[in-house]
Amino acid sequence: MGVDEAAAQVEEMLGVLALRLVGGGVRRLIVAGGETSGAVTTAAALPRPR
Repeated sequence: MGVDEAAAQVEEMLGVLALRLVGGGVRRLIVAGGETSGAVTTAAALPRPR
């Protein structure tokens, strides 16, 4: 597995984790980092800030 594939899998996992947390009752998430926040907003189908 290369760096790009590993990064893609970690980003996907973070998105899934965020959705599971929200599904479990978490009301607020703080997410930092460009790719990390992008993965979470994409998984949650949220609009990206401009």
